[in-house]
Amino acid sequence: MGEHTAGRRAPAYMHMLDLDDVIDELQSFRIERIEQEPLMIAARACRKNGAVADFPTFMDALAPFLAVTEPTEEALRRAWRLMDEGKRGIVGLDDLTRVANKYQMHLTQDEITDMIEFADDNGNGEVSFDEFRAIVGESDAAT
Repeated sequence: MGEHTAGRRAPAYMHMLDLDDVIDELQSFRIERIEQEPLMIAARACRKNGAVADFPTFMDALAPFLAVTEPTEEALRRAWRLMDEGKRGIVGLDDLTRVANKYQMHLTQDEITDMIEFADDNGNGEVSFDEFRAIVGESDAAT
């Protein structure tokens, strides 16, 4: 696993992403130059290794495209605020479902649940900012 998912294991019940479906969905957006979009590049990179991938494997392929040369605490907090609309300090299934629907991500409830369970270190069913930062950013991001 990569640096962002090192030490994390996918739960045994984690659903696999059907990479052909992911690629078809991305192509359905009819975005100019879709092949250069990070999600498509990550999906195609995973597809070279098989027809399906688990979430940690997909995140390992996507992580280099999400990394900023100098991640800042503020950049991570801006992304966090998109999900934590209620300013509760935690993100749960409803929050992530709302964001997925808002941005037309076409994720199933099982896929969203898998994402939360993957990031949820303390097992409370929700993701704190620190857990979020551990997945998508550097834990010692500059301020």
